[in-house]
Amino acid sequence: ITKVQISNITLNDAVFKYNGQPHSIEIVGDLPDDVVVNYQNNEQIEPGKYKVTVSFSCSHNGYSLPSTKTAFMYIYDPNVDIVGNTSDFTIKTDGIYAWISSCNIDEEEIAIPDYISSDGKVFVVKTILMNSFVDKHNLQTIIPSKYLLSVNYAAFVHCNNLNTVKLREFTSLSNDTISYLDELYDRMTIKTLIIEGGLNEITFQFGGIGFSSSDII
Repeated sequence: ITKVQISNITLNDAVFKYNGQPHSIEIVGDLPDDVVVNYQNNEQIEPGKYKVTVSFSCSHNGYSLPSTKTAFMYIYDPNVDIVGNTSDFTIKTDGIYAWISSCNIDEEEIAIPDYISSDGKVFVVKTILMNSFVDKHNLQTIIPSKYLLSVNYAAFVHCNNLNTVKLREFTSLSNDTISYLDELYDRMTIKTLIIEGGLNEITFQFGGIGFSSSDII
């Protein structure tokens, strides 16, 4: 028996603004009426990052069903999250995520925004690119964003006064970003790690010292 192949079904990442109402993401593509779509972790209200999973089922074996798919849903609240703008940061974007290509401010403390607003749309800050903070001589403290996944090795070239990383409450950083911050420490550039509040589900090495959420109160 030849099964009917079902293809071109996608589940895409999405960003929503918090409004007290449920938000959800849906598959894109056409399915036969007798294929059942099963979502997990969809329909979220509170601000945060959510991993949504979708699987497919059918009461008969006539179809070759799509594989399980996952996507991330972000709900932001301007009263809680840091939402930057393209006056302060120049970005590249793929429509959902933003890469910071340059920082247009030079202050003692700079918070990398969780999201950046541009032309009426809001993007999730994902990456800091090479030379994006070059020659920020006033910069002393950097505050990473919530969803930062990677930092280019040459992002903070000639930031000679940068000496402190401040982690905000509930910050969740990737291993690549932590490794980069640790590299700055090894160069004797970063000398201080400040942890505000507490951290959820995070374990990392910084300056040769291991931290985990159980160590932080």
